[in-house]
Amino acid sequence: DAARLSASATVRLEVLPAEVYYAKVPSLPVSPLSVPAVLENQTDWLTVANVDARINGGAADAGVAYRLSTSGDKFNVSANTGILTARPRTLDRETASEESAVAIAVNAAEPKYSASVLISLPLTDINDNPPRFQFPGGDCLVLENATVGSVAAAVVAADPDASAGAPNYNLVSDSSAGKFRLQSGSENSVQVLVNAPLDYDTMASVSYHYVLI
Repeated sequence: DAARLSASATVRLEVLPAEVYYAKVPSLPVSPLSVPAVLENQTDWLTVANVDARINGGAADAGVAYRLSTSGDKFNVSANTGILTARPRTLDRETASEESAVAIAVNAAEPKYSASVLISLPLTDINDNPPRFQFPGGDCLVLENATVGSVAAAVVAADPDASAGAPNYNLVSDSSAGKFRLQSGSENSVQVLVNAPLDYDTMASVSYHYVLI
């Protein structure tokens, strides 16, 4: 790479005569196999793809057994039909925007030969997570007699869901009787502005609660 760091891998290649290759080795779709995007966090088993291997142009799935290259909790492949399914509630776009699995088809006769295909599954986001405040995490100090219109605090939040858009801020409770107001900031932030003169002697303890809608 650009930093001149390297890695190595050993790939074993076995050359077969044509009559053996076509008669024994399963033929699979071109890898990677792209499939349409699906909504994340499906509540039921979801059919992702049909691997559909053939040997020597024969019927699909005839003389072939299927398995996945690695075991996991997200995908399952039917050993007999090559249908790849995703388990319920395992596809989370906030964790990964795309999931993948490697399906392997093995011929039933001896000697055993196999072929594999990578299936890539894009995930479409749904708005299933609440926004999260990033700042502030505690009290903000404001000087009494601060200029009306000056910024008392800046609040930043973000929504992990790509489809949610920018958060909307609303002042839910205000024990200062309107001495502060909200003004939209930039990049998912909102500013708390001084809206009226502040007198420490009459409002030493003021609490606020902000929520996102």
